[in-house]
Amino acid sequence: MAFSSATDTHQAPGDIRVVNATGEIDLETAPALSAALTAAVQRHSWVCCDLSGVTFCCAAGVSVLLEAAHEAARVGHRFHVRGAHGVTARVLHLTGAEGFLSDKGSARQTGREGARPADGSTAPHRGKGRDAAANSPTP
Repeated sequence: MAFSSATDTHQAPGDIRVVNATGEIDLETAPALSAALTAAVQRHSWVCCDLSGVTFCCAAGVSVLLEAAHEAARVGHRFHVRGAHGVTARVLHLTGAEGFLSDKGSARQTGREGARPADGSTAPHRGKGRDAAANSPTP
């Protein structure tokens, strides 16, 4: 199965943008995800990449996610992922990207730990366990 979407985004409460990725993220499809994430982190103060629809993610996908996190930090915004499961969760764990891409890692990178969206709601977060993000509340 090929990567099918990175542009299915929706506005959540506050200035949170959710980018839903589905299918496979590999060398061929990573540029589409990169474009969607780059646009989102430049326009929104908080971006969440939902990986619950991703069936495979290789190092190219991890690189795209880390680049989005770096870009968000560069412009003073927050970025995190949620919903990683199966091979994708394993790849994020083995590469060490898992902690950096969590909501807590995003807050540390921007120096805004404990910050909340403008509406005062709590942000989606990772609980205990590597697949806990799949059970996070939807923003």
